[in-house]
Amino acid sequence: MRSIKIKQWPVELSAARNETVLDTALRAGVPFPHNCRSGECGDCKVKLVAGEIDHDHYLDGALSQTERDQGFVLACRSRPKSDLQIAWTKELDTEVCIPVKKYKGKISFVEQVAYNVTLIRITIRGTPMAFASGQYANIGIGKLPMRSYSMASQPSSDEIEFHIRHVPDGLVSGYIAEHLTVGEKLRIEGPYGTSYLRENHEGPIVAAAGGTGLAPILSIVRQAILRGHDRPVHIYFGVQDESAIYCEECLKELAAENANVNLQIVFSDTDKEHARRKGFIHDAIDADITDMSDTKIYAAGPPPMIDALTKIAIEKGANADDIHSDPFTSSGNASASAPEQTGFLSRLFGH
Repeated sequence: MRSIKIKQWPVELSAARNETVLDTALRAGVPFPHNCRSGECGDCKVKLVAGEIDHDHYLDGALSQTERDQGFVLACRSRPKSDLQIAWTKELDTEVCIPVKKYKGKISFVEQVAYNVTLIRITIRGTPMAFASGQYANIGIGKLPMRSYSMASQPSSDEIEFHIRHVPDGLVSGYIAEHLTVGEKLRIEGPYGTSYLRENHEGPIVAAAGGTGLAPILSIVRQAILRGHDRPVHIYFGVQDESAIYCEECLKELAAENANVNLQIVFSDTDKEHARRKGFIHDAIDADITDMSDTKIYAAGPPPMIDALTKIAIEKGANADDIHSDPFTSSGNASASAPEQTGFLSRLFGH
């Protein structure tokens, strides 16, 4: 086994054979900065201080050649060839430092809330699961492979809520949609992700959700309100058409009960006749909001939405560090030692 020393962490880690640096850290309960676990986002970027690694394939946008030349690597793509010394590129956020743990639970509620979305709630056995609003967890049911889904509930809730999108031939999402019953036992591992609510932020919030990206957005907004956030909160929820919308009443209740919450629901299918607002979320935000300085942006949706919204936010004065989103990945990109699906694609489009 290879040892891994992290400059900002007091305990030396031991990597199993062919295990990535990130997987080693998460297995040891280290709250390692990361998101996609597949070389697409760059959030797990570290400085390789000493040692040698094998570096798996990654997207150029996650790590530039200049950064590689300067000794930076992606922890989710790096497999130790020798003992390592690494350093995080930024300090851990002291607001959220929650170790990854394994839990057991059972299904307490199941309901189909849209033609392709199943809402489930889970009760945890023993110690409640700790997480921050906006994070996600891996769920394993029976012998099915684990899948990643964002929590829609608040950390203080007795039950953990997830929104699961069913797609044709989806192995896990298909089982959840067609066979899952109250009382079934399951495994949960988490929390993961860094696109969580920054509770110390006192400025405006823009929360944009596409499809079942509504889950983390609901958790973030509800928690912000619970914490007494009284600055403007703009919620944008985008779906294709009437058949895909869900949780509309709970969103309207949030807006009705909190004067600082503005809700906009946008339908992307512009061919159908209806009285709804038509178009894309980023275009709606661009039309509605002129100044995004001192604004936290939380986005959960398809890559084009995230990219377009990021560009608009920066043009309107937002700081890049204030834009928080989970990237999409596919099971084909996941590392061999990671769960079969660990990225945001899992949570939005099912499997």
